[in-house]
Amino acid sequence: MSRPARSFIASPAAGASPQASASAAGKTAAAAGKGRPVTDPRIIALEKKQEVLDKVAGQLTEGLSESDRARIPGFTEIEVDPDHNSLRLHWKGTPPQRVQGILAHLPKGVTASVLPARYSKADLHAARNKLLRGGKPMNLRVAGASTPIRITSIGGTVDGSGLDITYADTPGPGTAAPRDPLAPAARKDRSREVKALTDRLTGINTTASYHNLPTETPSKGPKARVTRSPATRPAPLPNTRRWDSPAWTGGSAMKNPTGGVCGSGFGVQNAKGQTLLTTAYHCNGNNGLWRTYEHGDALGTSDGREVSTAEDVQGIDLPQPEVTGQLYDGAAMAGWHYTKPVVRAAQNFKRSSHLGCSINSRCGDR
Repeated sequence: MSRPARSFIASPAAGASPQASASAAGKTAAAAGKGRPVTDPRIIALEKKQEVLDKVAGQLTEGLSESDRARIPGFTEIEVDPDHNSLRLHWKGTPPQRVQGILAHLPKGVTASVLPARYSKADLHAARNKLLRGGKPMNLRVAGASTPIRITSIGGTVDGSGLDITYADTPGPGTAAPRDPLAPAARKDRSREVKALTDRLTGINTTASYHNLPTETPSKGPKARVTRSPATRPAPLPNTRRWDSPAWTGGSAMKNPTGGVCGSGFGVQNAKGQTLLTTAYHCNGNNGLWRTYEHGDALGTSDGREVSTAEDVQGIDLPQPEVTGQLYDGAAMAGWHYTKPVVRAAQNFKRSSHLGCSINSRCGDR
């Protein structure tokens, strides 16, 4: 099953730029719907609205990156909603005159609302940092748990009501049971225990929910891709999110050097002009060899030098430095997929639309 491609405005790591390879055309032909021009008038209209909204949001946030916006006193978050041509600004206290002036002179047709927030982004960052050790989430100890509780994600809520925390019962990546080992009532009690602990450690309101770590797909080792002549092959064999290959596409599943499951990000170039594939820094495990999720093909290596802990991003050095400048879309485990081209660099804002969301096309991913 194929799905039409849609354009995508993405936010590469700071100092990096999207980079499409010369061989992208070959891969474009291989993946269903890849490279198809956008002709849907509704999508084009939404993109135009999004560009205007992004410009205003950039003014409100002083052009600062996601993490640096914590330097704006009182600022919590901004949501961009192209479907309704509107902005929602979450702010602790009263916005300063600079912000009020921008909101008083919005482009024609654009609306905005200011919503009170319990915590500012600075408050949320300070609380989050209390749960980090060496830039990575700490393990928690709660009564009744025989093994440490592993924090799998920490993020400030969009409305500034607190920290949203997910956790797993296993201490390391990639080792979770296929099903929750606790009964629903016991899991509810465990989540309450985790929340009580994180409330106490951070000093602010938190929510805690169980998020089982990805399980491994049984594999007998690397497989060679099957190639056939055009006469015997009815259609090109596409790469998939579960088994990608050069030229690499963002949003694919990978195994980090310790076997944990992570997702790839944007293809970028560093200051030296080297092509890298990005991923989340917190998913590193240890530096070393990264592999594709299925069949374990070698992807590239990380050595701890191309990282930004503030932005939670790291670069993977690619022996075959080819990237498509595209991102996979659709359900991660579905038998079909389609992609979106990265059309330009932009700041990252929370979306209330299917356009411009995070790598795996889920708004609010952290």
